[in-house]
Amino acid sequence: MQFEVFRHKGGGIEFVVDVQSDIIDIPGYRMVAPLYPAEQFSSNVNKILFPTFFVNGDTYRMKTNEMASIPDRALGDKAGSLSGHAEEIRNAINMLFWGI
Repeated sequence: MQFEVFRHKGGGIEFVVDVQSDIIDIPGYRMVAPLYPAEQFSSNVNKILFPTFFVNGDTYRMKTNEMASIPDRALGDKAGSLSGHAEEIRNAINMLFWGI
C-alpha cells in the first residue's frame, strides 16, 4: 500500500498518500500524509518539503508536516499511486525530520 493514494473519509482532506513501509504491519493503522490542492500554497513554498503531484487530473501538494497515523477505516477508495514519485516522497520526509 505504500505510495498509494486514497480518498480520506474524514472532513477537510480529500486525499492522503500512504507513506508507511509495507514491511511494517501495525494492524488497523497506516501512516499517511495529506494532499492539499496546490493553489492553497504560496509559490515560495519549499518544493522539497511540499512536493507536487497530479491526482485525477488535479494538482496537489503533499503536506509532509501533517503526516499522521490514522485508522484503516478512515481510508476510502484507492484513487491512484505515487510509486513513481517514491524518491520525492522520501526526500520530503527526510527534509522534515533531518533537514536533508
